[in-house]
Amino acid sequence: MRSVLLVGSGLVLLAVGFVDVFAAVLHYDRHGPVTQALYRGIWVVVRAAARALPRGVGDRVRSLGLPLMVVGNVVLWAALFITGFALLYLDGFDRGAFTFSEDLEPTFADALYLSGATMSTLGFGDLTPSTPVYQALAVVQAFTGFGILTLTLSYLITIYQTLQDLNVLTASLQHQSDRRHGDHAIAILQPHFPRGRSRGLSERLQWVHLRLVGYHEALHRYPIVHYFCSDRPYSSMPYLFLLLGEIIGALRWGLPADHEVTEDPWLLALVEDYRSIMRYVEGRFGAPVDTGFPEQASLAAFVSQLDAGRVTDPGIMRFLAVDEAMRAVVRDARPVDPQGLYDRYAGWLAFARPASAFVRHAAEHLAYDVALLDPDHDRQLL
Repeated sequence: MRSVLLVGSGLVLLAVGFVDVFAAVLHYDRHGPVTQALYRGIWVVVRAAARALPRGVGDRVRSLGLPLMVVGNVVLWAALFITGFALLYLDGFDRGAFTFSEDLEPTFADALYLSGATMSTLGFGDLTPSTPVYQALAVVQAFTGFGILTLTLSYLITIYQTLQDLNVLTASLQHQSDRRHGDHAIAILQPHFPRGRSRGLSERLQWVHLRLVGYHEALHRYPIVHYFCSDRPYSSMPYLFLLLGEIIGALRWGLPADHEVTEDPWLLALVEDYRSIMRYVEGRFGAPVDTGFPEQASLAAFVSQLDAGRVTDPGIMRFLAVDEAMRAVVRDARPVDPQGLYDRYAGWLAFARPASAFVRHAAEHLAYDVALLDPDHDRQLL
């Protein structure tokens, strides 16, 4: 009975370890079930600790979340394989299939020691298998240890390369923005419209699109990157999507409908990228709740507020600010068509409402202070 229990438990642990490593590192469309549970558990603890501490200290604690997940991942895989093989070795001890350097009573601690030394290929020779079956098992574990080490290094390199690419994208946008004023997107877009004419914008949109697609693929392949939290809010994923949302809204619906940029293929691709990532993150990490973003006003209400010269609807007010800023950027002084303006407002609102909810939800999930990301528009982030 003891033999069946030891061998059965050991094989179960090894099977769990192999399945988890295979899914997490080798299978493109699957994720390690054990590692995903580990990530969620670590994040619950880290987020709770970050929220309970003062802002500066909490930011630093939150930034430890992903490194702790990486360390926990490595420790988890090592524990599964070392313990699994140790249980098999312990059964071999009972069968007299090992030679000891001294006349010792073999224990589970000795089995763990042998398994750890074999896993790291640092065998010292004081406990050695003396039968072909356990000699072969030791060789299998040595190769397993080497393979796990190689796969873990590849896993870590890919994760941190993704985070570096994300930081490059965020930094490249942030360096163009002006955090002292609310119009971050306008500050970024202004240089691309010298004398009101578009220059180099399509290439820039293509560059952003390719990096956003890369981030989406990495997020799908390695969900752990979602938990990356910098102690600098403006290097965070929520801030990146806040900034991108403002840029997309300003270009796609803030410009006059007949402006060539509104139909730029890379801008349209960027809109779809943004929405696709929103759908994926919401499906995997939970959907946001209503943020209080204004509902769409009717055409009659929209026109009446324009005619009265007194806009009270916060959504209309926010859109008109975007429209006014972008008309100044492209130097468009033509009279405004109310119907065309309303159609753009409706399109902008249909994008801005879910985008605002997504940014807020991501910020709250990652324990960021939403007001720090956008102090000028705390309730309507876009």
